[in-house]
Amino acid sequence: MKKTLLFSAILVMVHSLGFAQSNPSTTIENPKNYKEFFKMSQARFIENLAKTTSVLEKESDRIKELNNLDDSLLAKGEITDSTSKLYKGKLAELQKENDSLKKVGFDLKTQLSSLNIVKRKCLALINGVPQYCRTIISRSPERYAQFTNVEEEITKSNLGAEKKQLKAILGNADAQQKKDVKKIDGIGDVKGDVLASGKIDSAMATGVDTRLARYLKRIEDNAKEIKLLEKRISIPEDYAANSASIKSRVLIIDSVVNKSAKSRQYTFDMIEEGLKTSTKTLFSLAAFFGPGGYAIPAEKSEKARKYFSPVIDSLIKFSNKYAEIPRTATILVNGYADATQIAVGSKLYKELATFSKLDAPTKAQLNVSLSALRAEELSNLFTKTIKEKSIEFVALPKITFENIEAGRGEQLPDPSIKNYKVNDERRRIVIVYWSVLPNE
Repeated sequence: MKKTLLFSAILVMVHSLGFAQSNPSTTIENPKNYKEFFKMSQARFIENLAKTTSVLEKESDRIKELNNLDDSLLAKGEITDSTSKLYKGKLAELQKENDSLKKVGFDLKTQLSSLNIVKRKCLALINGVPQYCRTIISRSPERYAQFTNVEEEITKSNLGAEKKQLKAILGNADAQQKKDVKKIDGIGDVKGDVLASGKIDSAMATGVDTRLARYLKRIEDNAKEIKLLEKRISIPEDYAANSASIKSRVLIIDSVVNKSAKSRQYTFDMIEEGLKTSTKTLFSLAAFFGPGGYAIPAEKSEKARKYFSPVIDSLIKFSNKYAEIPRTATILVNGYADATQIAVGSKLYKELATFSKLDAPTKAQLNVSLSALRAEELSNLFTKTIKEKSIEFVALPKITFENIEAGRGEQLPDPSIKNYKVNDERRRIVIVYWSVLPNE
């Protein structure tokens, strides 16, 4: 009597829960007895649980596919380590939830494997199994939408396009550097020509060489960096693990090579034009002092200033043309003397001996000192004139001024002249060169 009442109650519950089956010949609604009902319930629960478990297995397979995609792109260097870890984390969370549901299903399957347990826990299973199955089936569309989103995000994170862009930047930088080398070589040729023609002094040629050498050293260093970065971009593991730092270094190359090319060309033009327009200016000092003289008398200072002003005016004009560039304006003064004998013990002798710091200087050594003093006198005049004309310089704070004086003594100012004399005002001269070169 008790079994019959329990059986009837279970049937009412099954019907109310909508657990009717699709087979009209042997349905749970029409069991012959309660034993048959439990067997049919057990079979139906196991069947539905198997279908649901299949859904979870397909989800696991999908998660595995996405992990493989992540691994593949990481191995190829198409995504970064940090990006890979991000999606690995998302997939791990999805798999954790999947495993948790599988465990519930495994527990239910274990219970359903025993008919005695089915009989004992029939009411709980009638509630639990359908609810479990509905939960998994109903969440499946949302689950696959999550999988699709993860796949799209991983695919969008592909670094292939980024690497291609970075390689293009490095390729442009390499091409630009080759242009710069060609330009520097051309400037070197111009320098050689004007030096051979005597339009510039060897000291000024050295100033040009020093600057060009610095550019070539930078180009050499950049070339090594470009090759290294190209190699690192091509190594999947390196790029995936260090893409941020590699990209940063490529952008630095882009800045110092590609984006500064116009500015660098402007500087090259300045050096080349300076060489092409350079001239040496020869000044006779006979109008200001005779043999043995080196100081410009006060009454002739104004005349001297006007006499030498064209040099400063030319320097100002050229400097202002390249006012945007931090630059060094140099005036080089080479002083010369004839071979006139200087009387030992004379006032001039004592002055020149003191200047030379020699106890018993020779005539040639005395004339070196005399020519150096003449160069120094003129250099001081140029300094004074530049100060007076400083207002005419554009971007004066960007200019560094330097004077270079050299005493050439009894050297012949122009070796092509063959009739120089011992006492010859053509030898009592100064030769002036000027240049304006970029600081870097």
